[in-house]
Amino acid sequence: MTDKPRSANRNGKLDKGMGADFLVGQVTGFVTRGGR
Repeated sequence: MTDKPRSANRNGKLDKGMGADFLVGQVTGFVTRGGR
């Protein structure tokens, strides 16, 4: 349930023009989800 709010926050950052940050956030979230 914390994934949805986090995604929304990342989306807001994307609006600023931080595409790289968005990708990094997505990868970090995936790894934190249990990608190990």
